[in-house]
Amino acid sequence: MSAIISVSVLLLCIVGSFTFFNPRLTDSQIKEKVDFIKKNLKLRQTQQEVATILGKDYFIANDNGDIENGSDSFWKYRFYMEKGYTSQLEDHQIDEQGLRSRKVGVELFIGWKEERVYFYSISYVQGKENDLTFYLVNPDGSTSEETTRNQQAPVE
Repeated sequence: MSAIISVSVLLLCIVGSFTFFNPRLTDSQIKEKVDFIKKNLKLRQTQQEVATILGKDYFIANDNGDIENGSDSFWKYRFYMEKGYTSQLEDHQIDEQGLRSRKVGVELFIGWKEERVYFYSISYVQGKENDLTFYLVNPDGSTSEETTRNQQAPVE
């Protein structure tokens, strides 16, 4: 009996440990998050409103002076990020490798002006080839979307 309990506890520990790692993300999981962001994140929302909608698991990003559009601060969210994963890129750069390997599911970059959403971009992958999509909402409310094909072999 104690051997069965020990094996059960061991299996629970092994299976439970996998929850600390990012499971293989599906296109539908990623698309669902992207659609949620597009539906709920609006220009001129306050930082408090955004934190209420999207959570407080963001970091204050440094743009290194590269973004000259009137924003005074930046946040970056990385949804569905594999535990322990870190990007070596600058905060304002898209982590293409992390997204294409699905170590990061969705990246959201928000530009703030006077603590209100001034612009935002969403980066994510879809499809067997992990094609990268970049969606941008400009300060004037106009949007653009661009998808680039993955030039490397698909991630298995």
